[in-house]
Amino acid sequence: FVSASVAPDAPPVADEVEWEDLTRALGDIAPGEAISLTVTFRAVGCPPAPDPVTFNKAKVRNAIAMHGDEEFDVHDAIDTAGVTIACPEVEVTKTLEPLECALAGVGDVVTFTIHIENVGNTTITELPLEETYEADCMAFTSATPEPDSVDAGTLLWHDLTGPAPHGFGVDLAPGSSFTVIVTFTITASTQAQLPPLCDNEVLVSGATDEYGVVAPEDSSQEGVETADADLFITKTQMAPTPAYPLPSAYPGSLVTYTLTYGNNGPDPATFVVISDALPAGTVFVDDTLCGHVNTGCYLGTLQAGFSDSFELTILVPYEVLPGTVLTDEAWIESGHTPSGPRCGIPDANPDNNRATFDTVVVADFGDAPDPPYPTRLESNGAYHADITKEWLGEPVSPERSAVDPTDPDGWPNLDPYDTDGYDDGVIPHPPYICGRRGQLSFRVTTSGLGAARYGPEPDRLLYLRVWWDTDREGWDDDPPLFDWWGAPGMVCSDGSVWPAGVPDHVVTKEFHVPRVPDGSSIWIRARLSYGEPTDPYGPARFGEVEDHEIVVQCH
Repeated sequence: FVSASVAPDAPPVADEVEWEDLTRALGDIAPGEAISLTVTFRAVGCPPAPDPVTFNKAKVRNAIAMHGDEEFDVHDAIDTAGVTIACPEVEVTKTLEPLECALAGVGDVVTFTIHIENVGNTTITELPLEETYEADCMAFTSATPEPDSVDAGTLLWHDLTGPAPHGFGVDLAPGSSFTVIVTFTITASTQAQLPPLCDNEVLVSGATDEYGVVAPEDSSQEGVETADADLFITKTQMAPTPAYPLPSAYPGSLVTYTLTYGNNGPDPATFVVISDALPAGTVFVDDTLCGHVNTGCYLGTLQAGFSDSFELTILVPYEVLPGTVLTDEAWIESGHTPSGPRCGIPDANPDNNRATFDTVVVADFGDAPDPPYPTRLESNGAYHADITKEWLGEPVSPERSAVDPTDPDGWPNLDPYDTDGYDDGVIPHPPYICGRRGQLSFRVTTSGLGAARYGPEPDRLLYLRVWWDTDREGWDDDPPLFDWWGAPGMVCSDGSVWPAGVPDHVVTKEFHVPRVPDGSSIWIRARLSYGEPTDPYGPARFGEVEDHEIVVQCH
């Protein structure tokens, strides 16, 4: 109650205003006459939903009419009038779209949904919206509708009832709602603060209805916990290191990799696993991390700044062909346990979570022209896998194939042929004259393993076989020119003594020089092997092959 054209006889009580006798102020009312009373109220609240109308009842009771000297009771009179009270009100709620894990990582995009509902009884015709966010841990990415202004830490929509692209283009009727979608990119970890949340708040202030009434403010807040752990892993090859310009290994050898891993932080990494995919065709031997990195090593938590190394050893079987590139790949990741996936600390830099290393398989090839001689791998050419234990002359240069452009001596063996700069174990003694005796010497060299490797048993002997081609049709139809066997510390097949402790021994062979066209040449192939003699073609596990062209003079 505010006022009335006739003051009430007593102050209003509760929800009632009372006049004892209006005729004292307005006079008696003759038949057919009327009097008026004006009463003013102020709206101070909203009626219970859903009806926006509030009612005001006027009641005349105990009125007395006079006719002459007689009094008559008058029937009570009641009338009611309703009034609509404008009660604009909006309710805003903000929610974070569910994350796969409870934490968001640096670089992740998170989505917030802002739901604005008209819970009042009037239509909202102007609806401003303000969103504030922590710019030191997240950056604005996009929103639908688009904000009218974007500042560091603040987004503003002047009126969501306005036209696109900054509004929905319609007023917000009672019971209706708008949904605003906003995305942010996480830029920093919040683990160092309490609580560890990157906060985001939305505010509706100044919403106005169709009658120009401003709705009360409403706000909603939501936060996202962020973290960042930068896991890394690198890989290098330790052994073997044959004299080859690229990381390489021999068939039958062990290859050892050194892997370094750790966490650059800034947060601890949880549920960390390191795994390794071995090169195809190789065999796992061991690792110093957990003994089964090829199936995964569970490390648990790695603190920020932690780093360590371990070794992985694999076997390259003899069956792996020279020229094969062995690719070993290791990776480190969080979010895994022996019992299944778990939510780990996000990693904002996945580029350093994997490490690959390529190792080329090399061997020793001949250099006789192919065809007619079996030199190339595709011709079942002669090659020796492990050239580190015994060889002819000086140590051997390995190659991927007989036409390897990265051969350590600077040119491929077949370029066009007879260009192996390390063929020095066959020693010619020219001149070679048709029909006369000729000599060839061979320097058999070992790495000095002595009795630990060599002995009189057939599978512990060294074998030297030499072929030469007198008809220029290859060596298949020619018997070996020379067969020799022996080892340090024993009498060899030619009667020579190879003293124990001496790493090399020279073998000399005399032979009858066949007749060929004057000035022609003869190709010879010498193969040194261990444990068994070889043919002029195909692989051998140990030793070396050397091809030489011998010029013969015939008159």
